Amino acid sequence: MNWKIEELNVSEIFLDQENIRTPISAKDQNALIQDMFVNEAAIELVKSYSENGAFPDEFPIVVKSGKKYLVIEGNRRMAALKGMITPSIIPQFEKEIKKYNKKKLLKVRVVIAPSRKAAIKHIANKHVINLRKSWKPLRQAYFYKSLLDNGMTIDQIIDSYPQHDVVKHVKMLEMHKIAKSI
Repeated sequence: MNWKIEELNVSEIFLDQENIRTPISAKDQNALIQDMFVNEAAIELVKSYSENGAFPDEFPIVVKSGKKYLVIEGNRRMAALKGMITPSIIPQFEKEIKKYNKKKLLKVRVVIAPSRKAAIKHIANKHVINLRKSWKPLRQAYFYKSLLDNGMTIDQIIDSYPQHDVVKHVKMLEMHKIAKSI
């Protein structure tokens, strides 16, 4: 698979009105964006983008359609980015978006698929066969320990990873050490 990666303006990218997961009849862009916030928790991505920026290994997959690009994979991410730029398009989340919205990402890197058909197998496998494995709790604890070992304080780790339960994992590691010593 040799698909191009480009950085595009968020304004050039549109949610997929043929997305089979979106069971709404009025499939205009604002309705699709609202659906992603109401039914797919796009607000969580607003929080993540505000705290972490865009992940460098997570690209929406788009196809070119005339002069615009359609999101085939990543509609929720794109809805979050569009909401961050124009919070008023999601009135029921506008206040919350403004609260978390520390930075607006006006550009995003995308993977350009040669066609919708070419992307389908990849997308289906990504969502049906989950090959990404979360770290087990003890592995998470060792991650935080490595940060401590490299000079960070607990407070710095908590500030760097505000959505993580750092204290719980550090305590877990201490209990693990005690259990191993017995």
